[in-house]
Amino acid sequence: DKCDTILLGGGMIFTFYKALGYDIGKSLIEEDMVELATKLMAQAEEKGVKLVLPPDVVLADAFDNDANTAIAGGTTSGCK
Repeated sequence: DKCDTILLGGGMIFTFYKALGYDIGKSLIEEDMVELATKLMAQAEEKGVKLVLPPDVVLADAFDNDANTAIAGGTTSGCK
């Protein structure tokens, strides 16, 4: 009731991506929050609130400054 757009970022995006059925590989998620993410996306849609997820992510083979990295895209930037 207080906003029309919510920007999501950081590690929490993978819980939302999982709720959307995306392959998240080995990314960390809060498995017990996937259902809540689904409900929050439904509530946002019902209220006309736009949830915005990043359109791309950086992939790495290790959690290290010297890790091999790549950018993966192709996800939608809005969740309806």
